[in-house]
Amino acid sequence: MLTALRSYLPDVDNVQVVFVAHSLGRVFEDKASDHRTRFEDRAFADMARFPQDRIGYIGSYFQGILTERYGRTAEQLVPLINGIPRNSFRFPPDTTSTERKDYLSRHGIPMEKNLIFSWGRCTGQKGFDTLIPAYRKLLHDISNDWHLVLLMPQEVSPPEYVALLDDQLEELPVGSYTAIRNFDGTLPYYLLREQVLKVVVFASRFEGAPLSVLEALQFGHPNLTFVWHDIPSISQFLGNLQESFPFPSLEPRHIADALLRATRADQVNGERVCDGFSTNTSAGLQSVLEWWE
Repeated sequence: MLTALRSYLPDVDNVQVVFVAHSLGRVFEDKASDHRTRFEDRAFADMARFPQDRIGYIGSYFQGILTERYGRTAEQLVPLINGIPRNSFRFPPDTTSTERKDYLSRHGIPMEKNLIFSWGRCTGQKGFDTLIPAYRKLLHDISNDWHLVLLMPQEVSPPEYVALLDDQLEELPVGSYTAIRNFDGTLPYYLLREQVLKVVVFASRFEGAPLSVLEALQFGHPNLTFVWHDIPSISQFLGNLQESFPFPSLEPRHIADALLRATRADQVNGERVCDGFSTNTSAGLQSVLEWWE
């Protein structure tokens, strides 16, 4: 709703409106997509009447979308690129591996197995409904030393989507997965640092600049392997990684094939580029303030 802020200030030209687009109707193809797009078009047109107003883009993918599909000019955009603050209050202080393992074990995660991990809000956007049947196919080709961990908080999830996932999970062998259904902001931070985690999976249908990907880049241990849906919003961060296995579509067979290749791959550590939150934000603010100089 904040896109409409300028419409409430139609005659105030000593205020600069900066709207940071974390989702866009022409990208987030859900039930609200058309309504969101109409809202954005009106709001961006209102902002265009004021030369100081800016739209912040959270990644290079959104920069292109705002230019090509929303008709915004380079002068109207500023970079406010998503990043993860390494020393944020959100993340706990450094802990020992024993402390982390105890915490993860209390969630039912078997720390003696090779782990595959995917996490995010339990909605259709995140693609759990494609990953679970893909994992079922994968189990025919791997040993029982592998285990899937799903962190999919369901506090505000559509009941019909939760029911779909429950049906899919019932088709998996008992003991082959751990499903965590409540929000836990600490768990990814801990698990990403453990060597028993071998593969992380990003099966989103659409994204802007996904924070889960940035968390994995920032906190994942050096031998971590990435499996991901080959869409531009994820490719902008993972496209150049050596330890990376994209899949071309959300068909379970494509995901299962990428997972199989990841589980069999020799671990090759490529250089990871981790955007810094403070650096990105200061660059964006400087760009915003240039108009007043």
